[in-house]
Amino acid sequence: MALTPQQFIGPCLDKIVDGASGRKYSKLKTDAKDLSSRLGSILEPQTARSVPDKAAAQVAVETAANAWDGHVHVALVVDDQGHVQLKMQAEPVPASNAAAAAASSTSPLPSSAQSESRGLKPESAQELLDVLRVSVETRKTQLVDAALDCVQCLISHGILSGPVQSINHRREAASKAAGARKKQADGDDDDMDPAAQGPMPPQAQAVELLCRCDDIPDDGIELRVLKGLLTAVTSNAVHVHGQALLLAVRTCYNIFLMSRSEVNQTTAKASLTQMLNVVFQRMEAGSEQVHVAPIIVSDVLGLPPVDTSSVSAFVQSFLHEVGSHQACKEFYHNVFKQNSKSFAHL
Repeated sequence: MALTPQQFIGPCLDKIVDGASGRKYSKLKTDAKDLSSRLGSILEPQTARSVPDKAAAQVAVETAANAWDGHVHVALVVDDQGHVQLKMQAEPVPASNAAAAAASSTSPLPSSAQSESRGLKPESAQELLDVLRVSVETRKTQLVDAALDCVQCLISHGILSGPVQSINHRREAASKAAGARKKQADGDDDDMDPAAQGPMPPQAQAVELLCRCDDIPDDGIELRVLKGLLTAVTSNAVHVHGQALLLAVRTCYNIFLMSRSEVNQTTAKASLTQMLNVVFQRMEAGSEQVHVAPIIVSDVLGLPPVDTSSVSAFVQSFLHEVGSHQACKEFYHNVFKQNSKSFAHL
């Protein structure tokens, strides 16, 4: 079953509460605890953004096909190269079962196929991002790790979506914009810098938070940044273009140059290669909804085979972990959005 927002946002906020010890972080701890206690009320149904598991997807498609008095069996097959194939087979229902099929066509989806996932209300997304921003600005490893983990989950599960064209590439500019939003909310915007007005959308703020952490000398944080940026650039929900894409590429390159870990350097190189591969294949196809299989690091990067190198094995697993979730989201998009009308007429 796919995780609900409460299941991945809640633990991240709990980590922030635990890590915000001491008087210095008392406000952050209070804000995170308050937000965590109100998770149920700040979430709203987001059926179109949920990602069902394979079994739930098959059940939902079969139910939609009942208008035809038959069943459509769906299978998601992944070959050795990581390519995802969708196979469908139509099976008629005997006449004796026609009445039961007609009745089932009006019944609700089984609980496993229904979307139990809920997304953030627009006003609550900013509230959550403000807590994550303060956590990042502390530069405390435990708090930054929890914040970046939450950002990556928000993107990978489609809670944040939309285009990202331009983001603040200087830390002081980002902090100034955050202060400007607070002034504007308080109604005190007379002396605001015009450049600071017009806050970035939530998805752009999420990408900006990831890019701000490329200089934290911690192996775990570097991997969080790489995973988050790779998820954002290859996402079908968040579309990173223009200056934002250039900054994401530069962030990965900075980690490649500055990291003290061979594993992280190789992961940064592989992530950057995968990003550019996705961008160019989407450009050639003229569509954002193109699934690109993870690169084979031993072939593309000239690394030793996965079965003989722990570094190659880790990097390949890293790419597959991000790519597998995107494949599941693409399957949902194709079956439940693009083909919903086709299923109804089978």
